[in-house]
Amino acid sequence: MTNLTDKQNENLLSIVNNMNMELLKDKPDNDTLNDLWTQSFN
Repeated sequence: MTNLTDKQNENLLSIVNNMNMELLKDKPDNDTLNDLWTQSFN
């Protein structure tokens, strides 16, 4: 049961990440957001 839950959580995280990336792409201040995004993960 734990494995199933973990898998669902992974899928959910993946979907949320994809949605966030799409939102970033759609915003006019795209470059600024991408810079912040990149900095926060490096």
